[in-house]
Amino acid sequence: MNKKLIIILKLFIFCAVIYFFIKFINQDDFIKIIRNVKIKNLILVCFIFLLLPMITTLKWFVIVRYFSKVNFFSFFKNMISGFSVNIITSSTLAIEGVKFLKIKKEIGNKKSLILIFLDKFITLIIKIIFISVIFFIFINFVNKEIYVNNILLITFSFLMILILFNLGKIIEKILNYKNNLNYKFSKKIVNVLKKNLLYLILLNLTVQLINILVYYLILISLSEKISFLELSLFIPFVEILSLFQFIIVGMKEISTVLILSQLEISKEIAFACAMIYLFIDYIVIISISILINLKSYYYFLKKKY
Repeated sequence: MNKKLIIILKLFIFCAVIYFFIKFINQDDFIKIIRNVKIKNLILVCFIFLLLPMITTLKWFVIVRYFSKVNFFSFFKNMISGFSVNIITSSTLAIEGVKFLKIKKEIGNKKSLILIFLDKFITLIIKIIFISVIFFIFINFVNKEIYVNNILLITFSFLMILILFNLGKIIEKILNYKNNLNYKFSKKIVNVLKKNLLYLILLNLTVQLINILVYYLILISLSEKISFLELSLFIPFVEILSLFQFIIVGMKEISTVLILSQLEISKEIAFACAMIYLFIDYIVIISISILINLKSYYYFLKKKY
């Protein structure tokens, strides 16, 4: 019954997305924009996009390598499977699901979930700090008409940084509360964060900046002039809202249109940007998936013929 309800809800939301496209997007303008896209720029975007699954895997591997004997390439294949399922299901939870299935036999369900949560929590805190810093630069040096109390903004940013650099101790206290998990595991997490926190910050920021650059280059290819700094402020919100893609099909595309329209970008260009991003995502993930499974395909064909 619950599954049927979810399917009905998703179909309803999908119809709402189609209605949104028909009602609010001028189809003729949209088609013209797509026809005039600069293909050379998009080829460059594809190569840059290739870095995203690699660095995403690396930031996960930095944490999990201390708890699992699985090598980087095996984790990379696993992550690509997650990205592939994500394409089919329109749910970012697919990536977390394949990560969990990969390590649960080796380290157990609870520990696997804790490591996945740790990875997501670090990403979220760094994203919040990134938004706060960009917002501070924006209101003080770009658009001084927006008034926000700088002391409150700096205090909030400092609090987030404090949580980030004391995350190991916080997790240790939570895990050791009422002896839910053994002491060695929590101590290991503390040591992992001590050794690798700066590296994880660098990797997360790299992923963030690459993703913003991808959107920026797509908009350039659509002949849309935009400030990279302004885009840096808004794209993280698109990423946060896209986490709800498992509930609302097309959430990433809708949020892209709604958020980019705040930058005085037409809905047609914003929607074209969202669809091109989705198309590039498909092309890159499918291409990588085929490349890393060529050996398997070869043995399959050899056995068949």
